[in-house]
Amino acid sequence: MRPSPAAARSVGTSWSARAPWSTARWFLDGAVTGAGALVTRSVIGANARIGDGAVITDAVIGDDAVIGARCELISGVRVWPGVELPPGAVRFSAEG
Repeated sequence: MRPSPAAARSVGTSWSARAPWSTARWFLDGAVTGAGALVTRSVIGANARIGDGAVITDAVIGDDAVIGARCELISGVRVWPGVELPPGAVRFSAEG
């Protein structure tokens, strides 16, 4: 069962998710997740962009940060506001 945006407990009024599954506790205004992205138990800052196929688990993504496609950020990772990670820049698994 996939949660609706309301079930994600968004504090913002305008976020969009194209991800098939998103269990983040907090999405701030303007945050966007790409197709196939998986966001779990994380905070996604205002106007942050999560790329297609990215995996974000137990992380905090700062305002205006850009997480490239296929990045994998897990286990308490913090990304500062405005930081841009290119596609595939950070991975914690051997899968491509």
